[in-house]
Amino acid sequence: MASPPRPPSAQPPSPACLKPHEVSLFLQGQLPPERRQRVAAHLGGCARCRAELAPTAVDPTRPAAPVRPSDPPVLDETRAEAPLRRPQDSAVPQDFEPGGRVGRYVIERVLGMGGMGAVYLAHDPELHRRVAIKRLHSWMSERPEHEEHKTRFLREAQAMASVSHPNVVAIHDLLHVEGSLFVAMEYVEGTTLREWARTPRSTRQILEVFRQAGVGLAAAHAAGLIHRDIKPSNILIGVDGSVRVSDFGLARSREGVPEASRPEGAPGQERWLGQELTQAGLVVGTPGYMAPEQMTLLAPVDERSDQFSFCVALYETLHGCRPFAGDNDAEVEWNIRTRRFQPSRTRARVPPWLNDVVLRGLSHEPKERFPNMEALLQALARDPAREQESARSRVRRRVRRGVLLGLLATGLVMALAPTRAWRGFEERAQGLLLTARPRPWNKQVVLLAIDQPSIDTVGWPQPRHVQAKMVEALGRAGVKALGIDSFLYLPARDGPGADAALGEAIARYGRVVLAAPCTFEANDKARALAQRLESSSLAPGPSPRFGCQGVLAPQEPLLRGSVVAQVEVARSASGNVRGAYLLSNLAGRALPTFALSMYMRGLGLPVSDILQEPDGVRLGALHVPTDDSGAVLASFRGPGAMDVLSYGALYAELAQAQEPVFPPALAEHLKDKYVLVGQTAESVRDLGPFANGQTLPLVLLHASLLSDLLEARPVRELPLGLQLALIALCGALLTAAVLVLRPSLTFASVLVVLLGVVGGALLLAERGVVLGPLGPMVASVLAFGLVLAGRLSADEQERSRMRHTFEGYVDDAELARLVSASEAALSLEGSRQRVSVLCAWVQGSTGALERLPPEEVVGELREVLDGVVHEVLARKGRVDSLRGEGVLAVFGDPLRMVDHARRAVEAALAVQARLEARVASRVALEVRVGVATGEALVGNVGPRGGRWEYTVLGSPMEQARQLARRAPRGGVLVSADTQETCGGRFAFTRTHGTEAGQLAFVVRDNDGSRAA
Repeated sequence: MASPPRPPSAQPPSPACLKPHEVSLFLQGQLPPERRQRVAAHLGGCARCRAELAPTAVDPTRPAAPVRPSDPPVLDETRAEAPLRRPQDSAVPQDFEPGGRVGRYVIERVLGMGGMGAVYLAHDPELHRRVAIKRLHSWMSERPEHEEHKTRFLREAQAMASVSHPNVVAIHDLLHVEGSLFVAMEYVEGTTLREWARTPRSTRQILEVFRQAGVGLAAAHAAGLIHRDIKPSNILIGVDGSVRVSDFGLARSREGVPEASRPEGAPGQERWLGQELTQAGLVVGTPGYMAPEQMTLLAPVDERSDQFSFCVALYETLHGCRPFAGDNDAEVEWNIRTRRFQPSRTRARVPPWLNDVVLRGLSHEPKERFPNMEALLQALARDPAREQESARSRVRRRVRRGVLLGLLATGLVMALAPTRAWRGFEERAQGLLLTARPRPWNKQVVLLAIDQPSIDTVGWPQPRHVQAKMVEALGRAGVKALGIDSFLYLPARDGPGADAALGEAIARYGRVVLAAPCTFEANDKARALAQRLESSSLAPGPSPRFGCQGVLAPQEPLLRGSVVAQVEVARSASGNVRGAYLLSNLAGRALPTFALSMYMRGLGLPVSDILQEPDGVRLGALHVPTDDSGAVLASFRGPGAMDVLSYGALYAELAQAQEPVFPPALAEHLKDKYVLVGQTAESVRDLGPFANGQTLPLVLLHASLLSDLLEARPVRELPLGLQLALIALCGALLTAAVLVLRPSLTFASVLVVLLGVVGGALLLAERGVVLGPLGPMVASVLAFGLVLAGRLSADEQERSRMRHTFEGYVDDAELARLVSASEAALSLEGSRQRVSVLCAWVQGSTGALERLPPEEVVGELREVLDGVVHEVLARKGRVDSLRGEGVLAVFGDPLRMVDHARRAVEAALAVQARLEARVASRVALEVRVGVATGEALVGNVGPRGGRWEYTVLGSPMEQARQLARRAPRGGVLVSADTQETCGGRFAFTRTHGTEAGQLAFVVRDNDGSRAA
């Protein structure tokens, strides 16, 4: 009895059989070309060696093309991708030469030879189309030991046939001819991704190709398939730019039994797609593209494994090389685990956001990748560059509007700042700053106040002999300089001899300054006084800006040995005292101010040493600036108890003494001091409103000015140019804050700027620099108000336009989300989106409609249309247009959703079900519904700045209208794309007279519910 034949692997090896290391080198593509050809020839005739090879074993026939940085991005071709060739099948059999037939198909030419078979271009004379016919090698289909290859061939056909999608190669027919297997499939005229990528491509082009391939792969996943062999050579690109996924030879069902647990020898009657082609624990796939779990078999293979391979191909296309290097699977897996990526071999710049997306898909752990292909495709479709450009466009509009409003506010304040009225308010504010935090009193200055008790003690005006005795005592006390402002122009009430006695005391002391106030009435005393000033007049120079028409000159005996000075104050436009005039024009002579004269006398310098300069005067080494009117600002100083002495109290001390000498302690206190005598009693003093609203004696102003000179820190006003610059800066700061910060934070920003202006002004005032704070503060507030109002108004306008455009046409909750996101959630500038369009065509009997009352027809029509709109909104669709003849609705924009086709079909079925349940009425209305899916252009086509016209343009709109017109009464007609996208969710029936996959009736849900 003959023994049963042994399996090929059990046959004894011949001397020519391959050694294990040769098998390994052959699989890795590391054999020299000559040796590789001999091994391939041996495999063709040795069943034992072929049985040792995995079904995915292939022979490297092309070396990897070297890539240089200067070359265009060329894919790092895997040598393990080249097909296994059998020498005797390399020639085309006579039956398959051009003109030969396979079934009804006429062979035109050979497209390629692979490890499992050959592919031919053929013509289908019945349907007048070109197809690709794949034939399994005869030596594989005839011999029992190659049953596994036959099963793989059949399972590839079944897998591709189970997925009906524009981005997956379609299967047309499966043929058994004379013991050989043939598959007629869609012919894609074009090239593979590997060849396509050899030409430099932009990032946008690459993403578009992978987007289409990803959609096809997602459709396979939706059909329950896992491809397991995604790589550039299995992605086909047509000449029209369409992309298709091919070669499902390693695909398996998601619910399939794991390979390691499937018993060998599965029955031939099982579905080929459910059979496992490999032995337990054998790795399937293409090295370099497999996911870690696919290489190690330590975790189940699922859709995320295809996602990993997809991202490997994407990385390779972008960078010109695969992400992970390695001489074997273990090394590649280690590089994946440790995230060691190969450097890019191209100079093309890959956006960082895109790298982040790809690297996430290349994560070692499946849970760290995207949950599914749809999520990955959404991440790739985000295109942050376009979103950023749209965001930049919105920011530019906001900034342009805000800058214009800010410039308007700031320019208005800058235009008002130099005006007299504004300067009056500004100077009052300056006075408030000077008095808010008075500078410390200079201890070298003492006020001898003629207060009310002094008047009660010595009378008013003070008797000249009293004043003479006071001058004598002050001189003996060692006072540096003495200034007297006490109505000396009045005649002495105690007789002419008293004036002579006072004059003699002044002359003996020699450092006395007498006040000579100016008057508005011309008199001869001014000319006479000018003549007497010759010895103490100023050097020639520019004429003083302030002029005295008349003067209240001291009595003649008092002028000997003294210096006469004016005490005129400079007032602001609001009437507030803000300083003193340094020089006055007195009948062609220059009369210095009270404080300047005391300063010079105290230093022992002649008043003639005062030099007039264009922007002020020079007192020795000290320059004192003046404003345009010839006045100098004075700080405000609050004197202490020992800084103000009562004239009457000091005279009481002198009256008790036999000699005009003060007590030693008082004399020590007055030594080397500058003493100013002036009226402080409210009944007699020269009153004038001061900056802080109080009425203060003018002698206090001169004491403060003298203190400033002694400290060599005269008060300076910030130049108008710098003040205008500060106004512009504050306006710009608040404009920027409103444009950049959230509205709630802008209120804090304006407070910070206002406090900064006030604080800075106070600090400057302490250092003798006066800043007008009103301009910067008003500019800040006005810029803040205008820009914020403009921003809020623009935002509200956008929200209002959003509501006006979508209110009633999208779900209320989604409308609120869109309004809160404003235009950032929409592709206003235009973008391409894959959407589903539903067209509900409402028709009725024309004669019946004309005979019925109009209000009844309109009411019934409104009821039908309301029902259509309700079903659309309930499924998150958007009503694009609503007219009397029907409704046009869009699913998938602006509310992005993956299942937009399913929602559109569900809405169509619900509309027809609602109409069936409608109570019969005299108005006979029927609805025909068409649904189409495809890529469309979405965006705002309304006039710029006008009403939004957010709409969808493209073939899905017109196709949905045509389908609605061709649909039967009460029926739903959908496009092929919609049918393919929905998969097995609904039961579809092809319309008569159309090719497969073009038009289909929606008959019912798969759950058995009846459709219209």
